[in-house]
Amino acid sequence: MDLGIYNKQNIIKRDKSEIEILLESLNKTKRRTKPQPVQQTTLFVPAARSGDAVTFELSDQAKQKLKNEEIEATLNSGEPLKNCTLEEFDNYYYNKHGHKCSPEELNCWYRQALKGDNASIEEREWRHNPNYRIPLRIWDSPEVSADREAAIKKYKTGAELEPWEKKVMRTFVNAGIEGDVMREANHVREQNIMQNTIADMLSEAGIKLAPDEEITFSVWGRNVEVSGANDEETNRRVADLFLQRADNKEKYGENVVTGQRMSNFYYAVNRDKQQESGFTGMWLKAAVRHLEDSGTGITVFDLSLDDEGNIVGLPEELDTFIKENAKGELLDNVDAAGEERQTIVRARNMREAFRSAIKTVENGEYEKFRNMKCYLTYKNGVLECK
Repeated sequence: MDLGIYNKQNIIKRDKSEIEILLESLNKTKRRTKPQPVQQTTLFVPAARSGDAVTFELSDQAKQKLKNEEIEATLNSGEPLKNCTLEEFDNYYYNKHGHKCSPEELNCWYRQALKGDNASIEEREWRHNPNYRIPLRIWDSPEVSADREAAIKKYKTGAELEPWEKKVMRTFVNAGIEGDVMREANHVREQNIMQNTIADMLSEAGIKLAPDEEITFSVWGRNVEVSGANDEETNRRVADLFLQRADNKEKYGENVVTGQRMSNFYYAVNRDKQQESGFTGMWLKAAVRHLEDSGTGITVFDLSLDDEGNIVGLPEELDTFIKENAKGELLDNVDAAGEERQTIVRARNMREAFRSAIKTVENGEYEKFRNMKCYLTYKNGVLECK
């Protein structure tokens, strides 16, 4: 790749820096006055004296600055870096980024610099070398851009990406553009995964919908109600399929469509509905889910708060879990790590869900939030929000 900064002998041409011009001028000019003491500066130091002449040479700081400029110019050209030690490259990296990197990372960047971007681009090294780091300076190159667009297109289909595709997919120089593109890509991917999964479920169950037949999914929390098929038996069978798959995540992995997943998809489109439900709706769904999982038959209508804000009426197992682990209030810092931290956060969230649900019932707003359902339709292989 010819970037227009090389001659036919492939030798870098660059204009002399202001420092070098000044140095030549100083060394050519002889002082006619009596020699005066010379103070050391950050740019020049006196190297030798002869009569009334003073010879200057670059200070170590100035030499390093010139070396850094040389490294930067070579990296930007895409040609292999030459006559540069690892120590010099380390100094360059620190000067440019303001921090040191790990020895492993430094060695990686150094090896890539010795090879040059042009060679890496020509062979699309990011595709086959798992240790290759795509430098920011080539993110907008035609080769990286093409692979980025291809990876995003594949991602939207719901297909599993190769590790290198996941890396190249995030090579956006502009973070704002990346956010917009990935939000849209995530939405399309989620839609494709869910509608493909629904098609598989129907096919597996031997259910074939007519071209004009539309199934409606009414979702609240984990609960999915199905309507719209030509007969109630079909509606019931489709609803049962959802429950069966949701209970077998180890088998179906990513291809599990749950009520929560449908809700997330719905709210991504209808953000006004999400704001209307807010935290109150979220906590109520969580409280109902926890009680259903307990298998005790206890509902949010059986719960209350005592004068000290403690929850009364919980199943024994949930009550014990909260009392032993919900240390501190919801937004307090968690003085723990790892699994202990996760347990504390989960207990706090569970306690908050029950407290909020109790207040929702006391305020007479249970039915209001319980009726805030998400509605999605499936027709001719396409899942859409109503």
